[in-house]
Amino acid sequence: MQLQPTALAANPQSSSCSSSNSTRSISVATDSSSSSSSGSSTDELSNSSSSSRSDRRVKRQAAATAGLDDDPTEQLGRLSFRMLVSYDGTAYSGWQLQKQTHAVTIQGEVERALSTVLREGRRCLGVCAAGRTDAGVHARGQVVQFFTNSSSIDPGKFPYKLNSLLPGDIRVFWIRQTAPDFNVTVSALRKTYHYHLDTGAAADPLRSRYCHHPRRPLDLEAMRAGAALLVGRHDFTQFSNNSAERLRRNPVKTLQRLDLVEDGPAAVRLEVTGSGFLYKQVRHMMGALLALGEGRIALQDIASRLAVGNTQPPGAGGFWRGYNVAPAKGLQLFEVQYPPAVDDPSALLYPDLPHDEFGRVTGYIPGASSIDED
Repeated sequence: MQLQPTALAANPQSSSCSSSNSTRSISVATDSSSSSSSGSSTDELSNSSSSSRSDRRVKRQAAATAGLDDDPTEQLGRLSFRMLVSYDGTAYSGWQLQKQTHAVTIQGEVERALSTVLREGRRCLGVCAAGRTDAGVHARGQVVQFFTNSSSIDPGKFPYKLNSLLPGDIRVFWIRQTAPDFNVTVSALRKTYHYHLDTGAAADPLRSRYCHHPRRPLDLEAMRAGAALLVGRHDFTQFSNNSAERLRRNPVKTLQRLDLVEDGPAAVRLEVTGSGFLYKQVRHMMGALLALGEGRIALQDIASRLAVGNTQPPGAGGFWRGYNVAPAKGLQLFEVQYPPAVDDPSALLYPDLPHDEFGRVTGYIPGASSIDED
């Protein structure tokens, strides 16, 4: 019996990648009693202009995405593609589409552009990203997967078409057709995040959008000693956010490297590469290293938290951890690496697993890890 098209199955947590099946409806309240007067201040005009721009963005995304789920019989597209996407996350409530809210998200904008160009809905597109970046987090090397029934996509022209529809703070750099059973999250070999610090005496206003400015001088050698403790295979429960649903996931992750790079007289960059990350793990590690560099915690505190692991929830009992989670604006998803075979549409990545008629895996992929949520 011929199998029907099915959504790409990756792991028990693959629902975090799947698109919503409910129609997104957003209403935006507007001020019907606004009036102008010669006595209005410049600040009021500026705030009004900023609010108006924000309202227009919410309305545009709501209108464009509300109809993407209209056809309940629509199936996932036959062909799989991946594309490299870069974005400034300042104005967005993270990557993932948020149901029942007014939030503007990166996924919502990408789906809007894809649907306009391909004339296909959300169920067909099945848009998913390698990392589900949090509100305010940026990406230089986000990898986004989508499906389509269109066999006439021109990889050279397609990014231009999408970019003409996307906001200026989101850009697509290239697109490639993938192996039929490619999965953007579980097929990844490793991911690299960068966290940027401005260590000058005063915060540089031209870098403040993308860098965190510590209030105190940092002992970089102490921070490097702390980073060395975090490298390797550990249970990182104590360096993640507390959530009952998230705590059910495997907390053991492997960090291949965690380096502090001095990139100028007042610039320090944390570079961390690993097989996967827990919710806000990179920002927790950065916060702990900052506290170490400022002398607020000791090296032993980091070692102790690694030893505790998942024997107790992170932040159990509401006790102060000794550090603040590093702000989102300094974090950037820098790169996601895959084996070369992922871009061969004629070959299967997992030939020993069951597939549907279009080459998509119909079961669990061994070794699959959950989507990152930094």
